[in-house]
Amino acid sequence: MKEEFNLEILYAQVAVFDSGLDRPYNRWTKPHLDQGFCWRERSVSFALPDDGLIQTTLRIGEEPALPEKAIRIIRVPFRSQSGVMEIGSVIATRKFRVGVGKLDLYFSLVVPPSEKYVAAVNVSVEPSRYADAAILRRDGLLFPADVLLMDADPA
Repeated sequence: MKEEFNLEILYAQVAVFDSGLDRPYNRWTKPHLDQGFCWRERSVSFALPDDGLIQTTLRIGEEPALPEKAIRIIRVPFRSQSGVMEIGSVIATRKFRVGVGKLDLYFSLVVPPSEKYVAAVNVSVEPSRYADAAILRRDGLLFPADVLLMDADPA
């Protein structure tokens, strides 16, 4: 399944979380900002360059979208307990069925296609093949530690 939509973003982050999770948003620390994401098993937030409108493409159960023009690509493990995933910000989210279980979630950040957007974002979800997170491509705003921080507190 592939769906394209716009999201209004606040606090320069896009959140992806299991719909059944209480307190789904994450508390950022400097190490999280340096690596570009803040992770818990059922919730992950990705840093964006600014607040505003983002063009979003979501793929579920398809080969991950890893655009050549992406300046940042991050893969994280994700677990869905409810079978429904939400993507968005504190302003609004969109819900999608992903099934229950362990998944790989790919996030890619692309330079915006027009001045209307602060960014273009691709999120892909597929059955789990990897147990770890990885920064597959990084831009000049990321300064990750040698070992990625895979722990966060709820906001």
